[in-house]
Amino acid sequence: MTPDEPWAALRLRGILPTPCRVLFVGINPGVRSAQTGHHFAGYSNRFWKLLHDSGLIPEPIGAFDDRRLAEWGYGLTNLVARPTPGINDLRPAELQRGRAMLQRRIRRTRPKIVALVGVT
Repeated sequence: MTPDEPWAALRLRGILPTPCRVLFVGINPGVRSAQTGHHFAGYSNRFWKLLHDSGLIPEPIGAFDDRRLAEWGYGLTNLVARPTPGINDLRPAELQRGRAMLQRRIRRTRPKIVALVGVT
């Protein structure tokens, strides 16, 4: 971590209900999400709007309501915990470790569906 990256040490806690109907998996948190402590908190992120528009949740919510997803049996996690401005800042070893961690989380929460989300 460099002085101009104070957010680099932050980690965003996953939402992992059991049972879990759908586990949404992002690549890694953006800087704003890490700073606020809420998933998909970027100003231009459309995750929350699209989640409601799809009919998966009965009411519109935003990033600061992310913990409410557990009410509907939905979970959120990331492949890599370290926040970055973009996925190009991730190292291959981080992605490999993330894969193993994700497999453990899937075994523990037993979601019916694992949905990979993100621009990539």
